[in-house]
Amino acid sequence: MGQGWLSVVVLPAEMPAPSAGPAGPAVPGGLAQAIIALQSAATPVHGSWGSGRLLRTSLVSVLMTNGRILIGAVQPAVLYADAAQLSK
Repeated sequence: MGQGWLSVVVLPAEMPAPSAGPAGPAVPGGLAQAIIALQSAATPVHGSWGSGRLLRTSLVSVLMTNGRILIGAVQPAVLYADAAQLSK
């Protein structure tokens, strides 16, 4: 979403299981553990778009909601606006 410095990547929040199975490709156990650790480190947030968890660094902001993960080198307000647009 967006253009230039306001670009945001939107990914589905659903991840395949850590082990291979009929649902699709496996996510390595280490990656699944890293995702869980990131969610634990993130701050709970909410807005007109719903609720989720925000992880913010000096380089990137990540908004994890029930249905999507939004990532960008943007201020959290940009992620919130994009999440609101996606929830329409």
